[in-house]
Amino acid sequence: MDAMITEGPMLIEWPERFRPLLPEERLWIELEHVADEQRQLRFLAHGRRYDALLNQVRQVVVGA
Repeated sequence: MDAMITEGPMLIEWPERFRPLLPEERLWIELEHVADEQRQLRFLAHGRRYDALLNQVRQVVVGA
């Protein structure tokens, strides 16, 4: 798994099972089922790199 993490983005379906193996600096994205055709995304930044990335996304999407 270490090699995969260094290669770029990686999506893990059940990340709570792997939490001790994940790098401290990461972008955590939670996908929640709201309705049949509606999902809610929650973004949690861990580390400066992902704080900055999430702020950029926020500015583009929300304009704040």
